[in-house]
Amino acid sequence: MMGEEIITEEQCERILARYLLDENAVSEIQDSKIKENTNITSFSSRLIDNQCEGLIGEQFFLTIKYHYKLESKLASFFVKILSKSNEIMYRIAKEIRAFENESFFYGKYIPYLQEEGFPCTYVPKSYFFESEIIVLEDLVGSSYKSLGKNVSLDINHCYKCLETIARFHADSMLFELKKSKDLAWEYKLSEAFPEVFEHHIEEEQNVLVAKYYEYGIRGLKKLIELLPEDTIEVEQFVKLFEETIHKIPEIQAEGNKKYKTVLTHNDLWCSNILYKYANDKNVESCKLIDFQTITLKPPIVDVLGFIYLNTRKTFRDIHTVDLISQYYTYLTKNIEAAGYNVQEVISFGEFQKSFEFLRLTCKIHCIIDRSFTLIPDDLYVENSRSEATFSNFIFEGRPDMMAKLFRRNDVYKEIMTEELFELKTLLFVEKTCFP
Repeated sequence: MMGEEIITEEQCERILARYLLDENAVSEIQDSKIKENTNITSFSSRLIDNQCEGLIGEQFFLTIKYHYKLESKLASFFVKILSKSNEIMYRIAKEIRAFENESFFYGKYIPYLQEEGFPCTYVPKSYFFESEIIVLEDLVGSSYKSLGKNVSLDINHCYKCLETIARFHADSMLFELKKSKDLAWEYKLSEAFPEVFEHHIEEEQNVLVAKYYEYGIRGLKKLIELLPEDTIEVEQFVKLFEETIHKIPEIQAEGNKKYKTVLTHNDLWCSNILYKYANDKNVESCKLIDFQTITLKPPIVDVLGFIYLNTRKTFRDIHTVDLISQYYTYLTKNIEAAGYNVQEVISFGEFQKSFEFLRLTCKIHCIIDRSFTLIPDDLYVENSRSEATFSNFIFEGRPDMMAKLFRRNDVYKEIMTEELFELKTLLFVEKTCFP
């Protein structure tokens, strides 16, 4: 596909101007001089091979060839567009305001933080953003890479990502504190940007998102019934599961009132985390991508989401307490480096209580998502050929498909079995999130 089919030359000029301003560290006042010395010779785009990792929209690499100060140069970018080729995913993206959220994040939130002196190195640089197209730094060209779908991270990858998540969360807290001090009144992101954080969508407009979760829950019930009968009380398991599902909105709302909230990513599975490695193969840094589901929640939601979505149960049994503590250590370092007492911003006691209160709801959200992301890519591609087949794949046909995979796919069965037994433990033994 040629670049001009997904992006215009005028847009490329704006992207390149922003890129050159950033690369040359010059001010906006010098923008006109850059444009005078720049001439685009060609631009083209290439569809990224594995589109299953980014379920909403299509992803491309954009290459712009240009002359700058009489020298021939090339710049590469990452492009996401909200395509209508999959009508259902397009409608889901519109329901959750996916591209609007990400445009806000890159177009307003990050620039505001940078104006206040926050480096924000945990995200890619942004060059262009509208409601249905976003152009970002090409992190692949900067040696960052995704580990692919459904990896099980080791302890070093977990530490580095939790360090990054802690910086992301700390900036949210520190930004509110700094603005409150400057303005002499309590500044809250929820009040500063109500169109992002407090928008209320009519219930009937949320039909597809509700259906996605409804059929995911039905599929999990089928999997519970396929577990060995001598190891689990199926009827009681399903009963407790259903009771908890109904309480989730109430628990989440109470959690937001009881505990400090920050800007959360809300979708920290492996495909939304890119890693860079040192020469000795050790993890050097990581960046977070895909901020389409940002919201305000207690930070433990991102921490647990990351742990549940990217590790195996045997690993979690050993390391969860350590990972939770390590995250808080990283958070403390960031808060106190800015001159604040972390205990006054978010105490460790409050953080522990939020873990106990929200652990089960986080686990349920993650197991629903993981039951879908574990589906092999070839099945996703096969069922994406028409709107009718995709609708059946993601909604009505999903429970039977999950049961079929559980019987025939050893990897799916192994991971979902351990996920369900972990859920069973939380439901039967701890029950910590019940008010």
